[in-house]
Amino acid sequence: MYGVALKPQLLRSLLREYIPDEKHSFRNSLDVSHAVSAVKTHHLLWEWAPSSTDQKLSDGWKSAVDAWVNRVSALASSSMPDKSWAGICLLGLTSQECSSERFLASYSEWFNKILSHMQPPSDSHFVRVASCASMSDLFTRLGGFPNAKKDGNSQASKLIQPVLKLLNEDSSDAFWEEAISLLCTLTNVFPASVSRHYDSNMNLSGELYSRIGLQRKMYSLKCYISSWLDHRILATTTLEAIGGLWFSTRKLELHPAIRSLIGSIVGMTALQVTLRVSTLLSFVPVSSGSWHSSSSWSSNASKYDASAQSHHTSADVTSKDSVSCCKNSHLDDHQDNV
Repeated sequence: MYGVALKPQLLRSLLREYIPDEKHSFRNSLDVSHAVSAVKTHHLLWEWAPSSTDQKLSDGWKSAVDAWVNRVSALASSSMPDKSWAGICLLGLTSQECSSERFLASYSEWFNKILSHMQPPSDSHFVRVASCASMSDLFTRLGGFPNAKKDGNSQASKLIQPVLKLLNEDSSDAFWEEAISLLCTLTNVFPASVSRHYDSNMNLSGELYSRIGLQRKMYSLKCYISSWLDHRILATTTLEAIGGLWFSTRKLELHPAIRSLIGSIVGMTALQVTLRVSTLLSFVPVSSGSWHSSSSWSSNASKYDASAQSHHTSADVTSKDSVSCCKNSHLDDHQDNV
């Protein structure tokens, strides 16, 4: 599906079958998920083609993307919550996947469409969550264009107050997670827009600080469990691969040096496994090791629950500390990933 001639056809097919117009409703909530997956997999919004491509094919692709953008914009402006939610989600996708030329020409319009759902009268809960997520996608892409820094700071400064007001109104974890992620994105990409609001939101600072801390603990728990599982999968896969290599070559006629190399690899692997198992058995009682493995989930979950119960009793901090914590949280997460 990577041919320039096929991508416009697939994009138009998605519009017909999965993205309804103003007169029709969604048949299934999975329609949006299917459309998102297809657009990302086949890069249907890139509008890039080799210089040797027929101009008619390029124009056809541009026309298909125009139809996509118009349909998505109409959905985002709909008064029906389900269509509005879908349009906002797809605007976030479009801001990530479209060509640089189209993004620079349209991001201001998309920004205003999403912002309208974050200002009073505010929309439903899931529309607000989608708005924060799509705004984060838009500003992440915008931060990659140095020539748009000035306008990006101007646009981002319009967003801080609506987000802080919504944080006062909506206390759900889903919204706070997306809103804090959006504030962290703005802090990293357009810090000047956030610094203007240091002294104007003292009442939110303690709650914001505690929620950010809670979010970091959730992320740390996910990283711990993921790294624990990845380590064991890697060890098992390595052992099986080297064992399979030795077994499959033991009856082959190989050069003595190659056979010696394979033997050395098998020997080092066996030594590593022996050291690992003997260390655990010698220094960690079997009962304690079993208890540790089985209780790691519950112990970390208990810490998380304790943090959740205490986040409302956090001491007051300044708004500058809240934004600084947000920035540090984002940097720490990148360090954890590394």
